[in-house]
Amino acid sequence: MMPFRTDIGRLAADGSAPLARTDADGRVIWRNRVFRDLMEGDGPSRLGRPLREMVEPADRGIVEAAVTGLSGGAIHADAHVRVRRADGTWSDGVLRFRRTPRFEDRPEFLTVLLRLA
Repeated sequence: MMPFRTDIGRLAADGSAPLARTDADGRVIWRNRVFRDLMEGDGPSRLGRPLREMVEPADRGIVEAAVTGLSGGAIHADAHVRVRRADGTWSDGVLRFRRTPRFEDRPEFLTVLLRLA
């Protein structure tokens, strides 16, 4: 029985709770347990590492375009990309970048993992 995995799916589908926060340079500065389980597992921590390292190289331009849209004034932007999971496999996913409400005047964003296939 894997109730936690079910909760991961529900949380990832909801997209209302942030799974990780990046700074203006796209480095992971905070992540929750769901993110750690999905993206790190027993491997090295992703804190301080660029989020783009977890995205398929061919899809990194999609992420850059989403973040650029936020810099242009959008409140949130989605990026449909392939993401590397903790076990090294690639999964289709949707990353939602949302401007951090209390930092509207600073280029800092919340990154929310919406779905992994």
